[in-house]
Amino acid sequence: MTKADKPMPVADLPTSRTKKSGKSRGAALLEYSLLVGLISLGSIVAVTSVGTDVKRIYCKAANGMSQITGGALMDGCLPKPGAPAPVPGLPLGLVVVDAPVVRVASFSDVTFPNGQTGDTLVVTSIDGGAPDPFWLDLELVSRDAYDPDRTISACYGTVSGTFICAAPGSTSAVEVPVGATDFGYLVSLNEDVRMPLGNDVTISVSSSATMPAQDWNVAVVREDPEPIFEASFAFQDTVFPPTSTGLSFGTFAPISGFFNQDTFLAIDWISGNSARRSACYRMTAGGAPVCEVLGSTTGRSSVLVPVGAAESGLQD
Repeated sequence: MTKADKPMPVADLPTSRTKKSGKSRGAALLEYSLLVGLISLGSIVAVTSVGTDVKRIYCKAANGMSQITGGALMDGCLPKPGAPAPVPGLPLGLVVVDAPVVRVASFSDVTFPNGQTGDTLVVTSIDGGAPDPFWLDLELVSRDAYDPDRTISACYGTVSGTFICAAPGSTSAVEVPVGATDFGYLVSLNEDVRMPLGNDVTISVSSSATMPAQDWNVAVVREDPEPIFEASFAFQDTVFPPTSTGLSFGTFAPISGFFNQDTFLAIDWISGNSARRSACYRMTAGGAPVCEVLGSTTGRSSVLVPVGAAESGLQD
């Protein structure tokens, strides 16, 4: 073995490798932080169209990685101002709710005073706490055509006095856990107390080892406001082409002013043939017309126009 082939003593090894490793670790941490940021941003963009729940999962992971590396939370993952904050340990989609509570012995019709607005919890107590878990399912149907998209949330109470609610919607469901002290629903009363507010709510609980399945159908309403009618219904001349046949809609005109009670619109035919005619309205400008079902050939047609209708017209 020549001198050139002899192993180099450890003490004589170059020290530049050790220094390079330190620099590599620093560079790797920087690259890792940048990679985390890019992955987090790409993940959020990619799942935007998939849905809120999936996005929330990615946000939780992205923000956790950002905290490890000392980075800032992703803007797209920050909670909206005023939105209830998720609580660690809660199942995905559940939030803590702080709202006035109405306690009832059993679910029945609820009438709120006319001046009440905002979120309200309506719950019934479980003596001794829930011995078994069960599912609470809700469905809300608005009675008011001017506000058809009202929501409801399924909720339960805990021994600490906290109320946990599922995501709001026309339907909502939550699994009430063992030990829950209350269960019920969260409704929101709109701010315009001049307008009527009525809902039909279906409440269902599943059977458990100690409790049979139950259903309730209740009304959740607010006291009727003082009647106001300051509206003006207008009609415009309509000229159909000579070749027009069958039923056609005339020109619809806006309903101006304000009214908070359903009202009848009647149209009198002063002259013309005995063709069947109908009074009509539209809930939104340019929307689908709603007309008297049968129409009239006797000179008058009338239709009940609900609160919030936007236009009046006729079908000839």
